Amino acid sequence: MLWLKLFVFLASLAPAIVFSGLAVAGAYSPDPGQALIIRFAHTATIFLLITLSLKPIATLKGLRPVIRFSRMAGLFCFFYALLHFLAYLAFKTGFMWSLFEMDLAKRPYVYVGMAAFVILALMAVTSTKWWQRRLKRNWKMLHRLVYLALILIIVHILWVARSDVWWTVIYGTIGTLLLAWRARLHWLKRRSIAAENRPS
Repeated sequence: MLWLKLFVFLASLAPAIVFSGLAVAGAYSPDPGQALIIRFAHTATIFLLITLSLKPIATLKGLRPVIRFSRMAGLFCFFYALLHFLAYLAFKTGFMWSLFEMDLAKRPYVYVGMAAFVILALMAVTSTKWWQRRLKRNWKMLHRLVYLALILIIVHILWVARSDVWWTVIYGTIGTLLLAWRARLHWLKRRSIAAENRPS
C-alpha cells in the first residue's frame, strides 16, 4: 500500500511539473501565464471531482480501499487551486494589491473563485484526524461545504470561459451526478432514521 500511495502521489504531482516545464520551454507562448492559470484551474477541478467520486466508488464491491486516497486527492485539489491562484497573482497582478483590487472590481467572477478557494483552504487545513477529533460532528458538517465549492468552481469556469463551455458541461454533468448521489444518500439515511423512530 505504501508503494501504491507513493505512485499516486507522484502521478498527482506530475501535472504541475509537466505544465511548469512546458511553460519554461516556451510551449505556451505567447502567453504562458494564461496557459498555466487555465491548466492549474482545470487540474484542481478534476482533483475535486476525483475526491468527491471516491466515496461512491468505494461502495462498489472490492473497491472499498480507494477511500484511503480521498484525503490525498483533496489536498492535491487545494494544491492546484493554490497554484492557479498564485499564477493569477503573478501573471495578472504582479502580486500588487492595487491591481488585484482593480481586477475584483472589473471581474466579479474573481469573487466566486476566491470564495471557492477559501472553502478549499478550509478543507485542507481541517483535513487531519486532529481536527476531526476536535470538531467532532461539526467536522462532517463543515466538510459538506466542498459541494458548495464545486458549484462555485463550475460557475467560475463558466463565467470565465463564456463561449467555450465544453469543459464546463463535462464538469457540471459529473458534479450534478455526484450531488444527486449525495442527496439520495442523505434521503435514504433520513428515511431509515424515521423508520426506526416510528412507533410500532
